[in-house]
Amino acid sequence: MNGDHEHVVFNPAGLVFRILCFKEAPGAVAEGAASGEFTWFNGWDWRIARCCGCALHLGWRYESSKDPPIFFGLIQSALVTGPERQE
Repeated sequence: MNGDHEHVVFNPAGLVFRILCFKEAPGAVAEGAASGEFTWFNGWDWRIARCCGCALHLGWRYESSKDPPIFFGLIQSALVTGPERQE
């Protein structure tokens, strides 16, 4: 997205996120109504994306009438490669 897979962004509270963009995220589920407020990708509305297994906030699901119609911006530090997250 915007010419890159990885982005460093911040929210209105000043929290900084390193997000990675994916066309699909089978382990994530979107919740809530879509919002265009303070979107990091102009023309795409977002919803919170949570882990299907543990409900951890993984990032955001973006949707638009543009191409791609849906993609995920997932927080790099929230992603794990194994079957479960180690705290």
